[in-house]
Amino acid sequence: MTEMTGWPALEQGALIQAVLTNGLQLEGAVDSYEGAWLHLRTNSGLLAISRDHVVLVVLEGSLPKTSGRKRRQSASLDVPTLTARDADTDIPDDETLRNVSMAILDGVEGPELRAIGGLSASRLARVRQAFECARGNLQIEDLPPSARELVDPIRKSLGG
Repeated sequence: MTEMTGWPALEQGALIQAVLTNGLQLEGAVDSYEGAWLHLRTNSGLLAISRDHVVLVVLEGSLPKTSGRKRRQSASLDVPTLTARDADTDIPDDETLRNVSMAILDGVEGPELRAIGGLSASRLARVRQAFECARGNLQIEDLPPSARELVDPIRKSLGG
């Protein structure tokens, strides 16, 4: 068994969910850990994930499913209400998806790409994941649900 220095809670063969900085959620079994790289065996194959790109690792259970609904604020607590941002739940129109896809192909990134589509950074990350899936670079089962719903609209917007 490979020593898991730097990832003390992970053991070889442990089933985990990992969330990356770009929002991608991966599930699989820990294969090994070498240096700053976690090797995760998924349905798509063996992935090497940089420790610097991991935001969250679920060791037991699973990530909570979000409904996108507003949570009620208790009258007895002075806590802000959590809501899903409407801009991040709507599917962008065909023209926006086409413009963003073409810009990605042209190498446009960051704030300039967000300005083209008028999308938040988190929604743009989902559009980029769906775009890569539509191109065949990612498997649809490796995408979070919010990106999966964009794959067919992106294909349609590009005429595919």
